[in-house]
Amino acid sequence: MLETAGAGVAAGAVRLRLRLDTPGRFERARVAWIAPGVVPAPLVALQQALRDACAQAGFEVETRPWTPHVTLVRKLPGPRTAHRAVGGAGSAAAASAPAAPGATPAAPVATPATPAPDPPIGFEVRAFVLMQSVSTPEGVEYRPIASFDLPRRA
Repeated sequence: MLETAGAGVAAGAVRLRLRLDTPGRFERARVAWIAPGVVPAPLVALQQALRDACAQAGFEVETRPWTPHVTLVRKLPGPRTAHRAVGGAGSAAAASAPAAPGATPAAPVATPATPAPDPPIGFEVRAFVLMQSVSTPEGVEYRPIASFDLPRRA
């Protein structure tokens, strides 16, 4: 069922450029991450289409705000604290980054964990993978369910 939904979404999506330039952390989860300071419109459209397809297929979907990111470190040292929605140096840098047409500025969702990479990390997104996260005593495991190539840009 997910494979069919993912294939339909992939057929209507396009490849995109992603620029990771904004570090941050989820304090409560003790996770450090890096994210796009400006989220490209095609990535927003892909996430929304996948979310809608999963909901239509009867799956429970996440209700928290979506925060596109790449996890760098889990189990950061220090006490667990309440999640804070405050911007930091990474958010300020993101606010000054030029926005692409149709792009969405990333909302400041956490304090920065490390300085922003210089130069930023940029790459083309050519595919996506639907993953299942499974909590184990050793930590979270991510298991691939299906992979989908994105069509070339028009």
